[in-house]
Amino acid sequence: MRFPNGYTLPAVLAVGLHLIIIIAVSIAWPSPTERHTVKQPKLIQAKLVGLKSTTKQQKKAATPQKNKVNQQAKRQAEEAKRKAAEEAKKKAAEAAKQKAAEDAKRKAAEEAKRKAQEKAQQVAAQKKAEEVKRKAAAEAKKKAAEEAKRKAAADAKRKAEAAKRAEQEKLRKQREAKARQERERKAKEEALRRQQESELEKMLAAEEAEERAQQEAAASQKQVASMKALIQQLVQQNWRKPSFLTKGLQVRLQIQLVPTGEVVNVTVIQSSGNPLFDRSAVQAVERLGSISELRQLKPRVFESNFRRFNMLFNPED
Repeated sequence: MRFPNGYTLPAVLAVGLHLIIIIAVSIAWPSPTERHTVKQPKLIQAKLVGLKSTTKQQKKAATPQKNKVNQQAKRQAEEAKRKAAEEAKKKAAEAAKQKAAEDAKRKAAEEAKRKAQEKAQQVAAQKKAEEVKRKAAAEAKKKAAEEAKRKAAADAKRKAEAAKRAEQEKLRKQREAKARQERERKAKEEALRRQQESELEKMLAAEEAEERAQQEAAASQKQVASMKALIQQLVQQNWRKPSFLTKGLQVRLQIQLVPTGEVVNVTVIQSSGNPLFDRSAVQAVERLGSISELRQLKPRVFESNFRRFNMLFNPED
């Protein structure tokens, strides 16, 4: 027979208690021999009864005691049952408490495990994020270094090209400066040569001009002297000698002519002291009217000698 969990011990105790009661009743029950040896009182009222009746009576007499034993056993069994139930309840409570503690412990362990897993996941995520960040920083640093290297190389290349261009420009300027200096030197030499040639030509021309001028001056002077002598002669021919004229008189006249030879003005610049003589000399010049021979003179000779010139009039007679 299988009993529910927690009722095995009470059931065993109850069965054992019933066995003990039955054994005790069996030992205390009187045997037939002992019943016959009991002394009878002197006055005995006997009633013959059959064996069957005696057995019934014995059973009847034993029934209350048996019932009492049964009731006591029942009470003991109920008490044992109650105690067993309480013990079972206590054990169940303890088991429940233990189970709850175990569940709580298990839940706490699971929670701790979950938290540990979450923390491990967080740590792993953090490590992963840090690793990603580190890799990104390393990649950025690498890219920055490569960019800096590229930029430095580009700057170096640009500077080298700029230096090369500057050197080429410097050489070009030097060549140009040298060529310019050479051109300037040649130009100066050419200018000096031309200047020397020009000065030589000028000098020769000046010499020639001077010679021509001298020749022309000589010719002009000769021509001028001849022309003045002609004018002097013509004036003297047109002069009308006043009466009672003192000898040795002379007057200086200023005569103004035009290139056609016409006399435009005659003035006395130095009187002879005799107004009549001075007037006769002026009238002699005015009677010339026009001197056609002056048209043969060159303009320069005319302008410098006959545009306005002075003449000393001193007739011999």
